[in-house]
Amino acid sequence: MKRLPTLLRLLLRGRRSFVVEGVRYRERTIEPLRRALAGRGLGSKDFDCLFPDAAPLRIRCTPRRQYADIIGPQLLAPYTLADPIIRPGMRVLDIRC
Repeated sequence: MKRLPTLLRLLLRGRRSFVVEGVRYRERTIEPLRRALAGRGLGSKDFDCLFPDAAPLRIRCTPRRQYADIIGPQLLAPYTLADPIIRPGMRVLDIRC
């Protein structure tokens, strides 16, 4: 019975959308991101990305593939020391040691 209010809140909430630097992200499901990426969730969450000057794109956020615009800036904390070296478009190999 404790889950009923949570379930109702999820069903009535609908799909969330948000904008980060001109890119609109729209959730494909109503399941919260934290639960979707948790062990008891689906393991992934899909988003529609609408760019102002390009075709729409669908991305899948997983525990191994995370996007800073969706997850938040905590992913970028290890790279603050390398900030003067890293430029937009560069790739970084993160081996999490």
